[in-house]
Amino acid sequence: MYSGLILLFLSFAVLAEPEIAVIREEPANFQEIGKVRANSHNTRARRRDAKYDYVIEELQRQAADMGANAVWLIDVEERLEKEMKSSGGGRFGSVKYREVSHFQAHGIAIIVEEGDLPPADDDV
Repeated sequence: MYSGLILLFLSFAVLAEPEIAVIREEPANFQEIGKVRANSHNTRARRRDAKYDYVIEELQRQAADMGANAVWLIDVEERLEKEMKSSGGGRFGSVKYREVSHFQAHGIAIIVEEGDLPPADDDV
């Protein structure tokens, strides 16, 4: 017969990511939760805009983990770095260098009352 076979069905709810506002100006009333930092070295993205988006999303993720509802964006810095790219192989392969953009950003995870949030910054 079924000799000890037990079927267990689990239902998992998919939780939506909370909306974390990104603001550039200091809001009138807020509570600081903590500092957040991110850089684009941790992504495989190649395009400049994708790296920037990654950094902003990482700040939002960190703020959400702290229980904040907004990130006050203090600074985003773009750095051009030389990256080595080899072609060919063996003894006669060539080495080329190219400039690659990387972003570093830091901000403050904050809690702001809904009415005190400044308008969304579309440039973020």
